[in-house]
Amino acid sequence: MNAIGALCWNVPMGDESAFTNSREKLVPRLGYGIQQYSGQLLAALALARVSVNYRFPAGWAIPVENSSNESWSLEKRTLEADGNAANGIPPKPKGKKRFGIRNLVEFEQKNCRWGSDLSLTLIGLSYYLPKDAEWETADGEKWSLERLVENELARPMIKGEAASTNQLLGLLCAIRCQQMKAKHVPLSGAFARAETYLRQFQDYVLELQNEIGIWHPEFFLKKGAVPDQPTEMLISSGHILRWLVSAASRNELANPKIFKAVSVINELLEYQLAYWDPANASGTEIEGIMTALHALTIYEKRRFRQTTVK
Repeated sequence: MNAIGALCWNVPMGDESAFTNSREKLVPRLGYGIQQYSGQLLAALALARVSVNYRFPAGWAIPVENSSNESWSLEKRTLEADGNAANGIPPKPKGKKRFGIRNLVEFEQKNCRWGSDLSLTLIGLSYYLPKDAEWETADGEKWSLERLVENELARPMIKGEAASTNQLLGLLCAIRCQQMKAKHVPLSGAFARAETYLRQFQDYVLELQNEIGIWHPEFFLKKGAVPDQPTEMLISSGHILRWLVSAASRNELANPKIFKAVSVINELLEYQLAYWDPANASGTEIEGIMTALHALTIYEKRRFRQTTVK
C-alpha cells in the first residue's frame, strides 16, 4: 500500500487518521500529524493526479441512517454478506456509505470562506472541477474558481511562513489548469492578474537569494544565511525552490541562480540524511527533507526530460 492508499483507506498513523466519520459526510481532519492547512489532502491528491472517480474503500464510515430505503438496504447487504461468506468471500460492510474524491471536492466547496487561506483548496478544486464551475457554500455564498483566485490575490501574504509558498503554488496551479482546460483561449480577469503577479514575484524571489544560493529560514521576510540553522534553511529553501522550478519556463530553469539553489539544496539534503534517524525524526526534519526532495524531483523532470520529435 502506498501513502495515497493509506490516507484514503483512513489507516491510523500513530493515534491519528485522515477522516472523521460524520453521518453521510466525508470530513477530513485538521491538526498536528494530519492536515496542517484546510484543503491539504485534496491538494496532495490533485498533485499526485489521482482520478476524480477514485473511490475510497467502504468499511470505516458511519452507517447510513434516516434513509427511506434503509431497512431494505441493510437487509440486502446482510444477505449479500452471508452469501459471500458461505462461498469463502469476506463479507461486505453492512449499512456503510462509500466515499470518494468527489465527496472530498464537495466538502471543500462547501467550506470556502472569503478572506481565509484557500491556497491548497484552490489547487484541488482547480484540478478536479470544470474551468467554469460555480457552486454554493454552506453559508449560501456563490463561488467559482475565479473567485478563489481573487481571494488569494486579495489575501495578505504571510511572508515569514510556508503558507506564503502555498499561496503562490495555489495561484500557479489555478493558472495552469485554466490554460489546460481552456486550450488556446488567453487568460483574462483574475487569472490574467495572477499570471502577472507570479511573473513579478519570480524576479523578487531570485533577488532574495542569499550569498550561498538559497533563502533565509524566514522565507520572504529576510535575506541572508543562517549557517547554524540548516534544517530551517532546508525547509524554507525547499518550499521556495519547489514553487520556483514549477513556475519557471524550461529555458528559465537553465538560469545559473536556479542551478546554484538546486546544488546547495542537494548538499543540505545530503547533510540532513547523513544524520537522520527516521524513527525519531521531528515533523520539522521530515517537512524539510520531503519538500526538498519534491523540489529536486520537479527540477529534474522539467529540466532534463526528453523532447518528443514529431
